[in-house]
Amino acid sequence: MTPTQGIDEESQRHSFYAKLGDTLIDQMTELKVARETAPAAAPGMDKFMETMLAMMARTSRSLRP
Repeated sequence: MTPTQGIDEESQRHSFYAKLGDTLIDQMTELKVARETAPAAAPGMDKFMETMLAMMARTSRSLRP
């Protein structure tokens, strides 16, 4: 970290989106683990989870600067 990093608007914006992206990645990981360790899922739940993970991945990629 440079001495002036984080004080200008662009650095703050990059930091915000990096944290947001990290949060989304963490949530996706938690969902994946929950899905893999869950007992028998309700019908259609696999497709729902697959769709949610894909949406979160797209959102994460679009938020990265």
